Amino acid sequence: MLHRWRYFWGFCLLNFLLLVGYVSWFNSGGFKYYYGHDEYGLGTLTGLVGALLAHVLGVFAFALIFQFRKGHSQ
Repeated sequence: MLHRWRYFWGFCLLNFLLLVGYVSWFNSGGFKYYYGHDEYGLGTLTGLVGALLAHVLGVFAFALIFQFRKGHSQ
């Protein structure tokens, strides 16, 4: 949907940097304050999967809105 957009590669780079940020923040223990004791790491894993899922859905919604507005402006 966005591959013809002139800012596509910048958008991909930004998303990759956000992915690296999510993973590093979760691995560094930044999420442990929400779950307290997380012996098996399931809370951290759930948080990481939830954050990634929310990010993917947000980007998909952005792409749909972008495509919809681009189609109506032409």
